[in-house]
Amino acid sequence: MFLQIKSESQIRLYIIIICIIFLTGILFYLFNESFRKLSNNYIRRNITFIVVLFSFYIIYIITRLLFPKTIFQTLFDEDGVFEYLTTFFFLFASVFFILSLSRKKIFFINTYIFILASACFFVGMEEISWGQRIFGVETPESLKEINYQDELTVHNLVAPDYHPQIYLVISILCLIFFSFTNNKKFESLFWIHKDYLPSRRFITIAVFLPFISWYNMEHFEVILSFLFAVYAFQLYMKKISREGRFIWC
Repeated sequence: MFLQIKSESQIRLYIIIICIIFLTGILFYLFNESFRKLSNNYIRRNITFIVVLFSFYIIYIITRLLFPKTIFQTLFDEDGVFEYLTTFFFLFASVFFILSLSRKKIFFINTYIFILASACFFVGMEEISWGQRIFGVETPESLKEINYQDELTVHNLVAPDYHPQIYLVISILCLIFFSFTNNKKFESLFWIHKDYLPSRRFITIAVFLPFISWYNMEHFEVILSFLFAVYAFQLYMKKISREGRFIWC
């Protein structure tokens, strides 16, 4: 006989129970003897990372079901915590990409890094509408007519109905990008040496980006910004290791 769901609270209870059971299964798997005996350390580390990532999402779902929606709405609102966090990560990435530019004037590498820095700066500033609300800048009337949120932004020139599809395409492109970079089979990719490309470990998170973007675009933005922040910092640390000292230009 099928369970009859009578209320939203009952649905929440069922989901919480399922999540707790799933989380228990994850913990059991991590401490299972057969998992600990995996010979390939790389596979074991990545499986652990994926499992832990899923665990955080399960905890997030449980928390969201238990606490009022207003808490999460506040976090993801315009000028909310996650919007500024996304901006911070992208601008952080932009700065460290610039600091990672090679002094040897290697054209393809420097062009590649500069494009990454410019893209991160652009996206970071778009996220806060180029500081429009912070500094109280008015949107020109000509732009108001074509911008769906009356802001000084480019991404809002496209109807919000198309944003999920655009984010999905971007997430798939990021997945492809992280899949083919820093691969042992290639010494370089489009004239960019693999030392300047993201680590293979980024693929562990990138594989989830299409699903995350479809579920929640704000989550996708903050995770993607964090990925690029880590990537930029890694590039800068590699430059330090090559130069043997900290370089700020």
